[in-house]
Amino acid sequence: MPTGDLPQGKLDLERPSKCFLRECDLRSIPLRRELLVPIEYTRRVFEEPLRLDFLVDDVLILEFKVVEEVLPVHKAQLLSYMKLLNTPLGLLFNFHEVMLKDGITA
Repeated sequence: MPTGDLPQGKLDLERPSKCFLRECDLRSIPLRRELLVPIEYTRRVFEEPLRLDFLVDDVLILEFKVVEEVLPVHKAQLLSYMKLLNTPLGLLFNFHEVMLKDGITA
């Protein structure tokens, strides 16, 4: 995603999400947004599912955040999604960073 095209200043999640969706559409990359992830425990599915930001081509989970600091709970959330969906790859993007590359956590 060409971040140079985004307006300068603090970003909310809506703008980078829309830009990311557009870039995937331009490249015909299969993508599901705000996917509900059911939680099953001892053969019971809980009523409140988890909601992940993006699932790309059924192999990569992307979570977008705008936080001052990525906390262990954010990483645990991503790992939970990966385990529940049996997805091998996941990235956490923090758009609060000045340089986007500094806000990417694998």
